[in-house]
Amino acid sequence: MKQIFIIIFLALLGTLQAINIAVVGTNSNNEVTSWLQTNGHSVTNFGSTLPTSLVNYNAVILLRTNGNDTIKNFVLGGGLLITEWTGADWATSTGLLDATITSGGQVGTGVPITFTTAGINAGLANNMSNPYSDAARTDHFRYFGTIGSDVEILGTRSTNVAAIVGGSSGLGSTLLLAYDWADGFSSANAYTKSLILNSLQYSNTAVPEPATWTMLGIFISMALWIRKTR
Repeated sequence: MKQIFIIIFLALLGTLQAINIAVVGTNSNNEVTSWLQTNGHSVTNFGSTLPTSLVNYNAVILLRTNGNDTIKNFVLGGGLLITEWTGADWATSTGLLDATITSGGQVGTGVPITFTTAGINAGLANNMSNPYSDAARTDHFRYFGTIGSDVEILGTRSTNVAAIVGGSSGLGSTLLLAYDWADGFSSANAYTKSLILNSLQYSNTAVPEPATWTMLGIFISMALWIRKTR
């Protein structure tokens, strides 16, 4: 009986990790979509077409493009936004995070990115080396002008320059991966691919989603039932 319970519980945990994702933009969007689907997520590839509704989605990945009010309202209402390269410019310009970006350019091929303590605690470095680098996926970076005190620096490049920042945006969260991690994504190494999966779990709040509460309730009920029948 205990073995059956453990198997069921692990299966339930697995269902908590699969989420609905919208991929918006045209930088390796097909490859990013395929990778996420391979890892059990439900993904809609919008390409260059901006969404008009994000009902039932959990996260938006914005690839080298500007978003729209639908995406902004989605995040403020409780969703997660993950950016790539200039997608970070749009996120800061709309006030989703208290930060500014002044410019950007090539720093050098395969520049190392180091996760800060905050980044490690957020789970971004899971199954990765720290620092990590990935050829053309870590060569072009956006330059932050200012970063507010309520925004966490989660990853840095050379001389402790911010490369990844994140924080709360209304009821949701915004994670700025402010470099070109999607370039030639089919050639990305295991670390870049792990980073994207890790990023999907990012949240600047500790409040579980309703589905999490449901699964937790099922787990507690089963535990009490097993204890009663012992």
